[in-house]
Amino acid sequence: MSGRQESDLLGSRSVKPVGLLNDVQVTVVNLYAPNTNQYDFLRKALQQVDKKKKGQTLICGDFNCVLDPALDRTGKPCSHLRSTQLGMKVTVLLNSHGLHDTWRSLYPASKDYTFYSKVHDRYSRIDMCLVDVKTLDTLEEVSIAPLTWSDHAPLTSVFTTLHPVRGRGQWRLNESLIDNVDRAAEIRSALAHYFVDNHYTDTNVAMTWLAHKAVMRGLLIRQGAKLKCQLTEKSKTLLTDLKQAETRHKTSPTHSNRQEVQKLRATIEALQMQQVERAIRKMKTNYYRQGNRAGKILASQLRERTSQTE
Repeated sequence: MSGRQESDLLGSRSVKPVGLLNDVQVTVVNLYAPNTNQYDFLRKALQQVDKKKKGQTLICGDFNCVLDPALDRTGKPCSHLRSTQLGMKVTVLLNSHGLHDTWRSLYPASKDYTFYSKVHDRYSRIDMCLVDVKTLDTLEEVSIAPLTWSDHAPLTSVFTTLHPVRGRGQWRLNESLIDNVDRAAEIRSALAHYFVDNHYTDTNVAMTWLAHKAVMRGLLIRQGAKLKCQLTEKSKTLLTDLKQAETRHKTSPTHSNRQEVQKLRATIEALQMQQVERAIRKMKTNYYRQGNRAGKILASQLRERTSQTE
């Protein structure tokens, strides 16, 4: 998101940035409603949104309430009448502000959930993405991913765009490729064969040296793409298995089904840690390369130090 950013806080539980996304003016709101007095919180928050919003509006977050307990909650009813009344009041409030629940808009009678309470052994759909009518017209797909490292499931909403997205950045070496013994051996072998096959007396040595960089880069890109495909396929398989296991647990909350879900989540968490480690290495590399050079990283560090001394 680019452009001027405006933000204010409502009890440290509501943040509203306004900016440009692919040259389209949008207002993206993140809400975290309290466990009590959800209606009053949402009423005040939406009033502030109406004053600040520009362009298309997306309001996402944890609303800590369900709109329809019969569809959005499992397990034994807990204060069912109270939840129904709260859901009806919140629904009327959202309608008065012209907001629509993306999940329920595409799946008016389906049941799926974004939160699991271990204390009550109950699933509920308290995390939502609300959009205005104009944004709703561009809605293509909504999905609720399985619960992995958190007790809240990711909610994904896909929208069409009339503007092209930004292209990929420069290629960077994935250090994990050379950490693996087998892949490192393949790289050394390819490097040795290259200089043997291209050892000609009529070829400029500098040209041979420069060309080898392109050849090795191509090999590393191929290895990286292969590794990425393998990890992506493994991740998709695990998430599919977890989704099926969660579905069984939602319909039949037995101890064995619960153990199966926990085992799959642990496997997925270990796989995600590999991605986190690479992201940390990339961040450290950026800090090392840019260090005290004038740029975004240095500006961010200076702003943080300035705010601490004020």
